[in-house]
Amino acid sequence: ARACAAGALAALLKEADPVLLEPVMRLDVTTPESKLGDVLQDLGLKRGTTILAVDTGGLGEDDSPGSFGADLTSGPPTPGSGSPATASGGAGVQCAVQAHAPLAELLGFATHLRSLTAGEAAFNAEYAHHAPVVPGGS
Repeated sequence: ARACAAGALAALLKEADPVLLEPVMRLDVTTPESKLGDVLQDLGLKRGTTILAVDTGGLGEDDSPGSFGADLTSGPPTPGSGSPATASGGAGVQCAVQAHAPLAELLGFATHLRSLTAGEAAFNAEYAHHAPVVPGGS
């Protein structure tokens, strides 16, 4: 009876074509413009990562308050405001990157991002969805 059940289960699994899923996180990374290339390159090397949007200018005069830049940056710095763009001694414009990445690829990402950007970048990650595991090593 056990062999019969195992055979039936094996046949059903072949027909069902199961797919292994993994959690995918939405990343919001804020980085000085001078470090943007390094951050984008690093994200691009992570298995299964998709860059959704890049805002290289923060919130400008032509942007509406509901624009992408307004969601991820604090807007244009004002003198003495202590915003991230001025906190590092005039590092320049803060850029924002939105991406989706598998949770497994984000282990140790905070430390790596600090090292990559000399502590000038920050990120926020939240659950987005589950997706099929993308093959490839990291």
